[in-house]
Amino acid sequence: HGNLPEVSAEELRQAEDEEEEEEEDESVNHETVALTASSMPRVSAPIRIDRPQVPTPLVLPKTLFNSSRSCVSIPIPSDELSQTMDFLLGLCNALQKYGMPTHRIEHQIVWAADHLGIDASVLVFPTYISAMFKLKGSHSQVYSYNLNIESNFDCDRVELVDALVVKVAEGELSVDQGIIELRTILERKPRYSSSARLIFLTLVSGLISHLFFSAGLVEIVVSLGFGYLVGLFVILAEHSTAFTRVLEVFISIVVSAITTILDKTQWLGPINTNCLMMSGVIWCLPGLQINTATLDLATHMMVSGTSRLVFAFLIIFEMGFGFAIGSKVGMFWPSTVDSSMTATATIPSWPISKWFVLLEIPLVAISLGALLGASPRQWPALIVATIFASLISFMKGFFGTEISIILAQAAVILTANVYSRVYKRSGLPATIVGSLTLIPSSMAVRGVSTALIYGDFVSAIQFTFGMILTAVSMCLGTFLVITVMTPQTSSFDPHNS
Repeated sequence: HGNLPEVSAEELRQAEDEEEEEEEDESVNHETVALTASSMPRVSAPIRIDRPQVPTPLVLPKTLFNSSRSCVSIPIPSDELSQTMDFLLGLCNALQKYGMPTHRIEHQIVWAADHLGIDASVLVFPTYISAMFKLKGSHSQVYSYNLNIESNFDCDRVELVDALVVKVAEGELSVDQGIIELRTILERKPRYSSSARLIFLTLVSGLISHLFFSAGLVEIVVSLGFGYLVGLFVILAEHSTAFTRVLEVFISIVVSAITTILDKTQWLGPINTNCLMMSGVIWCLPGLQINTATLDLATHMMVSGTSRLVFAFLIIFEMGFGFAIGSKVGMFWPSTVDSSMTATATIPSWPISKWFVLLEIPLVAISLGALLGASPRQWPALIVATIFASLISFMKGFFGTEISIILAQAAVILTANVYSRVYKRSGLPATIVGSLTLIPSSMAVRGVSTALIYGDFVSAIQFTFGMILTAVSMCLGTFLVITVMTPQTSSFDPHNS
């Protein structure tokens, strides 16, 4: 039609020439490809195309650290990185198992990992640990692990593991050497046999009855018997998980029932029932849990501290109910004396030299330390810490209860920190044993039992509030000393000690 432009014959000829040149180029290319293919050797098998492999899930078996690992779909780390992370997990597991406070575990593991070239993030709970690792200064894959922990405080092992962290982080030992030493610590047999622990439990009850409750000769003998009986139950509970769960209640019922029967019958004469009950169950009191919980809360470890404190209060209420039940059971025993004579009877005192206390305090410290797995090289520090803690009874008349507890606890922590700096080891064992002699939990148990047995809820509130004040005073004394002197300058800083 008329709208199309006119094309000359010359332009048509040029277009045809260009089409012919393009056809010749294509034929040359086909010949070249045919030649190349004919010159190549024939391949009988089909060519395999390698596709990108899917990362293999990391499923690590239970190692010598006896911990469960989370199975996450991440690339398997190199042997060296895996070994280092395995070692850090083992340290974390051991520190938590043997009683190190939460804030110290997190700080120590992160500090050690930093010196080993790994960025670490550790969250510690009373029975659970979550840890994440990655190579320092890189954007590599993050490796996540979860561990379930069963705690069992051990003075000697927690000190050895803490010292091992310092040695590896400061380059004194390699990771391979650290793993060997850690394996040696974990596989060691208990330092004290069941028979030795039974003797120490007996001594603790008898000595504390006189040292802290002013017991007479009769109460001391009965407390020794209670300590032996409690020791048998504790050793039996180690072989029965079901019995372990009701151990505190069962012991409270038995001790309270026997004490009530002795009080009603007066077979041994007038006795101090409160002294017998408290000294008989002294080893079951949750003083260790309360001290650790207060430290965790004071260092803003809210989850760990709260869970420990709730567990301690649960034990207190269980033992209070046990005392109430035991007293009711003991009331069914027929009385052999008139009730008016029982009410007006005078409890005989046992005159004893004040110098005898100098022998009692070291024996209490050694016995408590042995029950917590302390080695003989730790005994001097435990004895000095217990002596300072025992000074509270002498300072109450001058400074009052709360100030005396602050000063006594400050002296205990000062002893532990000096020991830590001199010997380059953890001062936690001295802190724990010294703090246990302040026994704030006994007041709360007495309060619960008083409320349940006699209906005296006012006294119960006073006892419980007194326990809280004692725990807070101990915490304040601890941090007053830490502000001035930290335990180990090589592995701690003032904000994490």
